[in-house]
Amino acid sequence: MKARLNIACAFILMLTGLGGGETGKSRAPVTLQRGGIIPTNSPAFREYALSVLLSNANLVAERWQLDVQLPITTNQITGSFIDPTTNGLEGSIQIDNDAHKYGFKVSDGRFNSFGDTKYRSQTFVYSPDEQKDKWPGMTNLLTLESAVAMAKDKLHRLGIDEKKLGMGEPFKAAQWRYDSNDVFYPLPLYAVQWKTQTGDYMVIRMEISGVTSNVAYFSHNIPANLLPSFLRVPTPTNYLQLLGLPSNTVFRPHDWDRRQKILREAQPDPPIF
Repeated sequence: MKARLNIACAFILMLTGLGGGETGKSRAPVTLQRGGIIPTNSPAFREYALSVLLSNANLVAERWQLDVQLPITTNQITGSFIDPTTNGLEGSIQIDNDAHKYGFKVSDGRFNSFGDTKYRSQTFVYSPDEQKDKWPGMTNLLTLESAVAMAKDKLHRLGIDEKKLGMGEPFKAAQWRYDSNDVFYPLPLYAVQWKTQTGDYMVIRMEISGVTSNVAYFSHNIPANLLPSFLRVPTPTNYLQLLGLPSNTVFRPHDWDRRQKILREAQPDPPIF
């Protein structure tokens, strides 16, 4: 008797009813790439994706009063990545101007993250020392108290109520500091983070720049169904059709062959005494 392996070795993900035509034909399964990425694309899907990403970017830019000409159009996009996944669109666009480098990302059915690359902590951390030395001298327009108040205001402008999500007050609120030859210099950058106190783990991470008096970084893992409708990005009903795939397309995990090998090599159950 072969052992029953309680793993997803036999897992096949089938998306049905999302496209049109060819429902009666059998078809070779499509092997997914890592992260559930569907290894295909089309002009129709890219057009849809750019429309969604621009819509989200414009909404966030307007509500946060970002330093960018509105409405944001395709002519302002300086970089992008767009992937179709089994959870819908995953992608981002970058908007570059003289003062800022903004990035807006959509993932798992909702607006997922934002960054102002020129002022977020990651940029500072990976900068050469001569660039790091310039940050303490930048004009800081905020205090820790005003930065926390601004983070809450920006969160509420997106329709996110941290208290209704069970997060309460931030569990972390701190000003970044720079250690240069054992001397600590305060930076014009503040970290503000929330997390749920009970139940499902959810977290919101924000960085507020004292130079721009605005958000330098934002990310969260809040499920789409708990967010306002204007932050959600539901998978379109014609998703597979947009990708040029029939509605009876069957998807396999990226490591399907390895999983099948594990099944074939399963050992007998040990004797029970």
